[in-house]
Amino acid sequence: MELDEALKASKMPMIVVHFDDNFETTHTEEYNMENFELAEWQIESLARMLLPSIREYYRNPEYTDAVNERMKQQNEELIDV
Repeated sequence: MELDEALKASKMPMIVVHFDDNFETTHTEEYNMENFELAEWQIESLARMLLPSIREYYRNPEYTDAVNERMKQQNEELIDV
């Protein structure tokens, strides 16, 4: 049985990532992703884990300066139209 057939037959969601010599992603293969489903507790657990990093990112002055500059540019573009 070929690998593709074996992966499809397993019915386990899986993504196979292929890399080149520089460890750059060349392409991916997705199998059985229709079977992928997270339970509510898994989503909440992931959110709890990510929340401190997200808060730190949004408190970073470099981020807020970049966002303010981007909003200023967008407003100027809207005015020019």
